Amino acid sequence: MDESLQPAAEPTTGTRTVQLFLLRQRPGQTCPQVVAVTRGVPARAVAKEALRALLDGPTRAERAAGLTSVFDDDSHRFRYLKLDGPQARADFTDLDGILAPGDRCEKAKLLEPMRRTLEQFDWIEQARFSVRGDQRAFYVDVLHDRVPD
Repeated sequence: MDESLQPAAEPTTGTRTVQLFLLRQRPGQTCPQVVAVTRGVPARAVAKEALRALLDGPTRAERAAGLTSVFDDDSHRFRYLKLDGPQARADFTDLDGILAPGDRCEKAKLLEPMRRTLEQFDWIEQARFSVRGDQRAFYVDVLHDRVPD
């Protein structure tokens, strides 16, 4: 039910301009910088559509401008976005192969672009993520971190 993915006051027709968060690697930086780009996405279920657009990866023009992403045509991995009050949870079938083994920039490359893309919307205060419904699989197995409180 896409209607429950955003407040009733939000437009559900046409296109909406949103920010997606991509990566820019600067010389001397260990991890890339997270930078915003502007894109148009369908207004219906706009948060879900923004996340899907992020997972599709950078456009040709964004790549030409030196922007990258760990995502490249990965929207097929996305299962759902659920809202529980001001908290959103995005779930994935898997994130296998998204990051290179031993990559030490998991948060900058994977977590931050998704978190910031979802938390730009006024009705989402906190974005959480899971793999096949399991938050531990995302935070511990993929990010090598702890599940947030």
